[in-house]
Amino acid sequence: MKKENVAIALCSGITIFSSLCLNTARLWNEPVDVKEEINKPEKITACINRGYIYDLALNDFCDEYYKNTGVRLEVKRNEYGNYTAFEKSMLEDGDTDVVQIDPEHYTEYANKGLLWDMTDAWEKSPLRDKIDKKYIDALSINGRLYGFPMEKYPGTVTYLRKDWLDEAGLDIPASYDEFLDVLRAFKARGEDIVPYTAAGLLWTEQPCSMYLSKFYQDADPGILYDEEKGEYYDGFTTPEMYAAIQRLKYAYAEGLIDHDILDNHNSTCYEKVEAGQVGALNCWAGYWNERLDDMVKKTDPTGEFIAIPPIDGEKYMEHTPYILVISSKASDPEAIFKYFIEYSHDGGEGEMLFSRGVENVTYELNEKGEANIMPVGDSYCRYAFYDPLKTITDFDDPVKSDDKEHDSLDVFYANSSGIYSTIYNDSEIYNENIMYLMIIKAEILEKTVCGDMSVDDGMKEYRERSEPYISEILDYLNEYKNVLPKNTL
Repeated sequence: MKKENVAIALCSGITIFSSLCLNTARLWNEPVDVKEEINKPEKITACINRGYIYDLALNDFCDEYYKNTGVRLEVKRNEYGNYTAFEKSMLEDGDTDVVQIDPEHYTEYANKGLLWDMTDAWEKSPLRDKIDKKYIDALSINGRLYGFPMEKYPGTVTYLRKDWLDEAGLDIPASYDEFLDVLRAFKARGEDIVPYTAAGLLWTEQPCSMYLSKFYQDADPGILYDEEKGEYYDGFTTPEMYAAIQRLKYAYAEGLIDHDILDNHNSTCYEKVEAGQVGALNCWAGYWNERLDDMVKKTDPTGEFIAIPPIDGEKYMEHTPYILVISSKASDPEAIFKYFIEYSHDGGEGEMLFSRGVENVTYELNEKGEANIMPVGDSYCRYAFYDPLKTITDFDDPVKSDDKEHDSLDVFYANSSGIYSTIYNDSEIYNENIMYLMIIKAEILEKTVCGDMSVDDGMKEYRERSEPYISEILDYLNEYKNVLPKNTL
């Protein structure tokens, strides 16, 4: 079957992100031996696109780092606006030792030989006793490690208006039927109420069902791996996906899902939250609980959102962590690993510096050893570079954070089913086909969920239109299936 001429555009119901794929013709960098004797470097240069320290106390931070380690630290700022272009230039120029990168570009940079192979350094590191191996496994490429997890990356949870739930006399839903009853109670509050809102029906940011997880449940419209058969398959054509589309279709028809879902952006969803119209939505675990509360209280001082556990059949999934990589052109990568990566994740002095900043500048300690964040000018440093609530070590944060932020993360991690890999392949075959495939999926969802097309007809049309794209993708992935972390159901 010939490929159709699908226009690359932001179509209704889908938000498109770039994805990169693995060129497995390359066998990656040759493994390197780690030096037994590690000399202290004079200077380390780093580029991190996280945190609040930049505009508040960066010089104080670097001075404290030098005081603690004897190593001068230069932190480069993003001069491009687009951080992807900036991180790429830092690695290609080779004059920056440590760079924070997004998982989407990890295989591309490793394939180009831009990243130092830190596998042996990790194998000999004292951090092996502090860090859950799953965060290391999530970054494994062909059994080698080219990057280090900076911090956890929690996914989305469902937030409900607790005050509306209490007024309706309902409990937190544990099943899909109970969840629908909650949405129906929210809808009954008035014509302007949006029981459940989301920005689109499908996201290429993975997992692409994460903003509608209570409707997708055990379905995943992405490309998955069958451990029993040892092969990749298209999650969109499964019986679970058929049932998910039915759930979405019926809930949309009943008015329980935002009828503007195809036109929504995240910003429009939040505008509806601020207007006091939204009863439920999926959003990031952690700080967003506090932000949603702040939004709704602008119009309703008694409004309150709470994070709820997954219902029966639903999964909450972590994302692949943000990644710290060391340039393959670094003059002494072993020393950089020791004095930057190990030090900043030591669970003590170094992690306190990278998490909370500098004592008596960004935070202060009382006689009990409890810490409070201090104002720096007209602002506060929520965290320096690493969010202490997302630590991958045993770091004990002395600062008391917002209870809602803690509660939301507790709900997420107590119910997390693992890490969903967002490390993409780096091949022309994948890149040439995946974008067209995602657009077809979005169009089928729009026709079936929000239109008059039956799910049966939608699945038939999807199989016909997707065949030339999915066949090339699956043939490629199954040929090189032992290279990257895999997503399974």
